[in-house]
Amino acid sequence: NCHIVTYTDVLIKVSVVIPVYNDPSGLQDTLESLVAQNFPKDQYEIIVVDNGSTDKTLDVAKMHADKYPQLVKYVIEDKIQSSYAARNKGIGVAKGQVLAFTDSDCIPSKDWLFQGLKSLRENNVSMVAGRIEFTFKNSQPNIWEYFDAAGKLNQKSYVENAGFGATANLFLRKLMFEKYGVFLDELKSGGDYEFGRRLTKLGERLIYSQKTLVKHPA
Repeated sequence: NCHIVTYTDVLIKVSVVIPVYNDPSGLQDTLESLVAQNFPKDQYEIIVVDNGSTDKTLDVAKMHADKYPQLVKYVIEDKIQSSYAARNKGIGVAKGQVLAFTDSDCIPSKDWLFQGLKSLRENNVSMVAGRIEFTFKNSQPNIWEYFDAAGKLNQKSYVENAGFGATANLFLRKLMFEKYGVFLDELKSGGDYEFGRRLTKLGERLIYSQKTLVKHPA
């Protein structure tokens, strides 16, 4: 009686939104992992939102948009210096029924989109926060990496104890923004906390997904 999930079960068009500021190599790595997703290419789009970078970041976005014109697009948010303002700009142009958020230094696993959408759909929830796994330059973390990894981005704890998911790995139905508004763009940090709690306090369901993985350098 086991139900085998096929790709057609989870084919909801999804928009991936990546805010970025002065991080060309991080963005390069993130985009490479996103164009290589084992997910139908006509079922998702990747939106890079440059937050007024002053280096080669925009060149990386343009290069990928030229190479994958059906898949990658970029927009610019240069009025407000905030990753949440950048995410809001991405939400504004997104065509997907689901929005998936990650950051320009994260490496989503190959089945990230598949797992995130599957979790959202099978559990019939409003939001899914996926696992964030730290990576280290060497096999053992140095002291700074250790404190970074120990103290931050414990996504399971955020979901279960605080009622939000970090935007380094977050899936939600676009309807949520239409219903409750977008991120508070004046916030420099904590906008994901405010937004997630705004929704969970009003009864929207958020779950943690172990299989929906991104790797994040400490």
